Amino acid sequence: MARVIPYFIFAAFCVLAASLLPAPVARAQAAASDAAREAGIRLLGAARGYATAALWLRAEDAYARSDLHETRAMHQVIRELQPRNPAVYGFQAWNEGYNLAAQFPEPERRAEWVIRGLNTLHTGQRLIPNEASLRLDEWHYLLGRTQSFPVEILREQAKSYGGQDRTWAVIVETICKLEAGLAVAERAKLREFVEEVGLRPEFAIDFDELKAFVPVYKPGEDRPESVEVPEFTALPENARRALALANWARWHCMLMVLEPVIHLRVRSSSTDKALMLSYYVAQKTLPPGGDKYAEEYRAGARKAYAAGVENARRMGGDKSVAEFIDVQQTNFADLPGWLE
Repeated sequence: MARVIPYFIFAAFCVLAASLLPAPVARAQAAASDAAREAGIRLLGAARGYATAALWLRAEDAYARSDLHETRAMHQVIRELQPRNPAVYGFQAWNEGYNLAAQFPEPERRAEWVIRGLNTLHTGQRLIPNEASLRLDEWHYLLGRTQSFPVEILREQAKSYGGQDRTWAVIVETICKLEAGLAVAERAKLREFVEEVGLRPEFAIDFDELKAFVPVYKPGEDRPESVEVPEFTALPENARRALALANWARWHCMLMVLEPVIHLRVRSSSTDKALMLSYYVAQKTLPPGGDKYAEEYRAGARKAYAAGVENARRMGGDKSVAEFIDVQQTNFADLPGWLE
């Protein structure tokens, strides 16, 4: 019997793998594919853990060999075996949004893979709605990928979060219209800027003069000096206007991604810190006329601060609480009263 078990495992894996192959779009065939997938998973039974471990090893090996498509294929099969494992969605999203996207010279093709990675995280969140780590993964994904694809990502995020905040959604629509209205040469300059310089998280953008500044520490100085970014100033006016609005819109979106997490008991302290940072930067990048959001941010930051203190106490006691409070008081020093 022991000799037969490996053949059962192999047969079940073949059924599962075959069910993942593309099939013609027809309801009957789709139903048959789903049935085959479920049959394969059931046939694995207790051996599912061994099969999954083998697939993770193969995915790691494929990644080490820079075979990114095989890596993605292995992650997809793992998703079938462990649909409630958040790690697989995070790994696959990063592979799609960074590694596979980088394989294409055309910006449009790269953007397609960046959006696929984002949607992979959304899929994981739908299947595991109370998993805080997937929300933090999305936060990091937005922080990184909006530097090079701000308009594309905000357009996609509006599909998921636009109904939650219509004012934000209208501003995202404005950003998309500004980008779409650029001439071909102007759009090329915008693409060159976001790829070579990027909409960096530390940017401070003056909405009146449409200039961007970055903090630069000089030797012996305790405070940074704001230095203008000449590549930003050289952009067409509407491109600068779109980026100025996008700079705020992404941070507000990152807020919406993380705000529900403070109600979850199981979450990392990093999640609380990321949420607090989002409140701070969203306030600092707020466009003129955003008084409505200023009050919301202040109330939200106070609530997130209290929740973060409690989570730090639960996870690491007084030492963790003291560290969290120290970091937040330092970060919010120029926003007096926000944490009280």
